[in-house]
Amino acid sequence: MAKICFYFLLFTLVSCSFSSTKPKGEATEDEVIELVSDTEYETHSSLNLYDDTTQEQLAADITIETKVPELVFEKQTSRQEAEALVRSLSNYTVKNGETLMSISYQLYGNSIKWRELEEINQNALVDNVLPKGIVIKYYAPSTPPNFPQGRPYIVRVGDYLSKISENIYNRRSKLWPWLWENNKNNYSSPDQIFAGLPIYYLPLNNQILVEYGYKPIKSRDVASKL
Repeated sequence: MAKICFYFLLFTLVSCSFSSTKPKGEATEDEVIELVSDTEYETHSSLNLYDDTTQEQLAADITIETKVPELVFEKQTSRQEAEALVRSLSNYTVKNGETLMSISYQLYGNSIKWRELEEINQNALVDNVLPKGIVIKYYAPSTPPNFPQGRPYIVRVGDYLSKISENIYNRRSKLWPWLWENNKNNYSSPDQIFAGLPIYYLPLNNQILVEYGYKPIKSRDVASKL
């Protein structure tokens, strides 16, 4: 009887030792199988979150958001075409020795519009030369040209303002700023004075002479120089 009790006690100890080798919290095989099944169910459930109708709607929304708008190009109207809609072209008969610059000055009061005349009359120009008697087109100005006061001096080849001032005012070249002040509305720059165009000059007076560093002179002497 004592031997039987000894073997029963030994068997109990061995069983307890075997049970204690299992890590605490480790899932059994049945628990692992059950956990995998739950995970697969959740995965399939998330994949089937949207039905076919909802997925098609999402695809349509994405297509709408990423659609590139069509570009519409309108025909651009040139400056000449726009002006032609407002005013019609007029004719001008070229005189001997005239240039586009001199004609521009005569028609508009400045030489700046000579490029516009060139563009309008490309077919009439012969190697950029204006033959006498040829008829060219131009846009009539909305207001009459505003010419400077005084007498006109026709610029020659090689002229510049200080040289013109020296010729007109008896070697007083320092008066060229006064010349420019009288003509600045008809030219773009003091350096853009071209042959064939007029420079208008005023009679001298002692106030101008003193202002530019010259001695006053008698009025009759001033008149004799002009």
